This record gives sequence, C-alpha cells and structure tokens, in this order.
Amino acid sequence: MVHHVTRFLLRFLYVNNLIRDRAEIQNLPWYHGPQQQQQHEPHHSHPQQPQQQHHPAPPYSTPTASAGAASADQYDNYGQHQHQQQLPPHSAHPPPPPPPPGGSLHPPQSHAQQHPPGQQHQQQHPHGGPPYQQQQQQHAHPRPHPPQHQHQPQPHPTPAEEERRWRHRALLSVASYPPGSSSRLYALDALRTEIVVEFARELNSADAEYGEVKAARRSGGDSMSFPAGEGMVDDDDDDG
Repeated sequence: MVHHVTRFLLRFLYVNNLIRDRAEIQNLPWYHGPQQQQQHEPHHSHPQQPQQQHHPAPPYSTPTASAGAASADQYDNYGQHQHQQQLPPHSAHPPPPPPPPGGSLHPPQSHAQQHPPGQQHQQQHPHGGPPYQQQQQQHAHPRPHPPQHQHQPQPHPTPAEEERRWRHRALLSVASYPPGSSSRLYALDALRTEIVVEFARELNSADAEYGEVKAARRSGGDSMSFPAGEGMVDDDDDDG
C-alpha cells in the first residue's frame, strides 16, 4: 500500500507542476502519433517526382571514360551470361583437337574410344564422380546449424523507470493536441482526475482485502474457543 500512495503523490504533484507551467506546455510542438500521421498522409500527400541521383565523376575523367566505366560491370555480367548460354548443357570434355597439317597414318578414333566410359568420369572427377554426385555427398553430411540465441525475458522495470515512462506518455498525450488550444488544458485536468480515480480504486481494493483478512481471523478465533465447562472458574469452589 505504501507503493501505491507514493506513486499517487509523485504523479499528482507532477501534473500540478504541468498545470502551473501551462504557458510552457502550450508552446510545446504538436505531436502526431503514428496513427494520426497515417491518417494525415493521404490528404496532404503530393505526388513526388523521382529524384535522379547525380554521382560526381572522378578527377581527370571524360564523359566517354565515365560511361565506359559505368557499363563495365554490366558488360562483364552480360558476357558471363552469354558464355553460359553458349556452352552445351552436357559437354563433359572439350572437342578433340584438329589433325596436324601433314595428316595422320592412324584413323581418327572416336571420342568414346579415346575415353572409355569408366575412365572418362574417373579422369575428369577423380574425387567422387560427376558433379551431381559431389552435390549429393555434400548434402548427405548436414552442416552444423549456428547456435540460436535464446530470447531472454526482459527485466521488470524499476519504480523510477516506470515513473519516467509514465511522465513521457503523459507529455505526449497532452502534446497530441494543437499548441495554444484549450484542449491541452482540458487534457491536463483529465489526467489529474484519472490519477485521483485510480488511487481511489486502489484504496477500495485494499479495504476489501483487509476486510477479508479480518473476517478470516475472526472465524479462526471462534473455532479455537474452549468447550463449555472448561477453562472457566466456578464461583462455588472459591466459596468452599
């Protein structure tokens, strides 16, 4: 209960200071919340033309040189793309070299005879077969996943931190009205009334809890009462 009383006094005095300095409160800038900004954007938004970014040219450069430097990366990407398209999809070996100018006494052997099927893949990929087999071997061994960071619960704010947050929200609620308007004064008065009503609600809750505890103690005391005839002093025995 002491915590509730302390909080009520701090907030009530803070709002009274805001009311005392209402001239400065009226000069605070107009705060537009996130919802208000989204509501005002369609009405006051104007079509904006895309701005062109002008990059300064390097020293001692000509327009032709800068244009060539700008298109160098595009050209490299385009050349790599065209080179990948020109390659046959299933060419594992380059074509055989042309015969020498003088000719050859031996008949030209076919590509399959020069490289038998069994040796063809072994020479090309001596470490595990064709590329798709290497990919399967890579996927067969699962990679270790990075350690996941556990979300630690945020610590409960201290009473001082809680009061700072409440004061910040109170200022934003007052500044959400136009500067110099009477709505800000009404907001301050409503804020003070809300503090008093909340404190009265906490007092009623504390009184109800105290009444329950008091009733429980009474019921416990009645059950511990002595039976009839025990623990009582008889006047006749004293006379005798």
